[in-house]
Order: sequence, then structure tokens, then C-alpha cells
Amino acid sequence: MFLWIIPAIIVLVIIAVVLNQVVSNKRRRQENLSLERAVFERMGKANPANQSKLVADDENSGNIQAKTKESLMSTQTRMSYLPNSISDSLPSMVKVELIKMPPEKQALFVEEYRRKKKSTGVAYVLWFIIGLHYMYLGKVGWQFFYWVTIAGLLLWGFIDLFRIPGMVSNYNKDIAMDVFRDLRMSSS
Repeated sequence: MFLWIIPAIIVLVIIAVVLNQVVSNKRRRQENLSLERAVFERMGKANPANQSKLVADDENSGNIQAKTKESLMSTQTRMSYLPNSISDSLPSMVKVELIKMPPEKQALFVEEYRRKKKSTGVAYVLWFIIGLHYMYLGKVGWQFFYWVTIAGLLLWGFIDLFRIPGMVSNYNKDIAMDVFRDLRMSSS
């Protein structure tokens, strides 16, 4: 009688994941364009008409303000070229240290971080289909116990439904620290 519910839920989850990927790809393209534009402006290769549109991070309040190139040069304000979607998910120590790096290094960090980070949507799909979300996050031992206990007699599986966003966020923060550490070692 209610057998149609399971395929309907699967279709809805797949649609949600696809829409999430489309939106994030569009956002990522826009962020890449703005990052490239900012790097070129910083290096002095931008159109002279656009030279006065640099963006600096206000050290006192954390707000972003538009300043002219002349005021940036005179005050030696630190520049951040990290997209907001990435900056919001980084540990504060990594954000502070990245601001001190040149734009080229920041761009390398963003590229490597995007390559290694995990998606909450993919983790949910793997959880729903075959319970592979722990394997996706690199926790092979937890994955083994998850399967052996049949998802903790389904209670563990239900609890993970609410824990997945936090697990993915923690994984991505660990990845940010690793990428930053690798970038720092390669530059010294």
C-alpha cells in the first residue's frame, strides 16, 4: 500500500542533490571569476578603470569595505581573496593565516580545498542508499561497525541522519588545516 513512498523519497533526494550541485557549480564559477579578477587587480594587470575597486578586509570589525588602491597602499591593509562560501567554513586560525599570504597562495589554497572537501548532499545520498557515509568521510573502522551492527539496529542510522552535516563540516575543517599546513610547508 505504501510501497510508492520509498521510490518517491529516492527520487526527491536525487533531485535535491542534483539541484544542490548545479547551484554550487554556478556559485563556484562566479567565485572563481571574482577571485581571478581580484588577483589580477592585485598584481596590477587589471583595467586601469577598475583599479579603484579593490576590496579589503576591515581588521577592526571583520566587515568588507570597498577602498581605493591609493588608500590600500598607504595603510598596508591585509587583503583576502577567499570566496565567502569557503571563508565561512574555515577554522578561524586558517582564515587569519591565509589573509597574511599573497593572493597566489590564497588561490592555490582555494583550488586544493575545493578539490578535497566533501559534500553534505553526497553524504546523505550514500547514507540513504547503502550506508556508506562513514567510508565517504574516510572513517573505515566506523563504517565496519555501522554495517556489523546493522546501523545500530537502525537507531544509529536514524541518529546519523541528523549528525551528517556536522560530520562533513568537521571533515572539511580538518581538510582545510591539512591543505594549509601543506601549502605552508611548500612555501618555506
